[in-house]
Amino acid sequence: MSGTASKGSLEIDVTDFGPIANAKVDLRSMTVFVGPSNTGKSYLAILIYALHRFFGGGAGFSSSR
Repeated sequence: MSGTASKGSLEIDVTDFGPIANAKVDLRSMTVFVGPSNTGKSYLAILIYALHRFFGGGAGFSSSR
């Protein structure tokens, strides 16, 4: 898993995380996950939330604390 920040977006590469075999996601201020059931949307959302909490909301995301 790696991330790169540029101009209000964050690119995340995910490999072998739950049902996600390989994914590259460009997160922006409004990102929506859409797809069939059991493809890893919730896993990805939880991963992003956990990384946001761990790193203190950097890379253009505002912290609500």
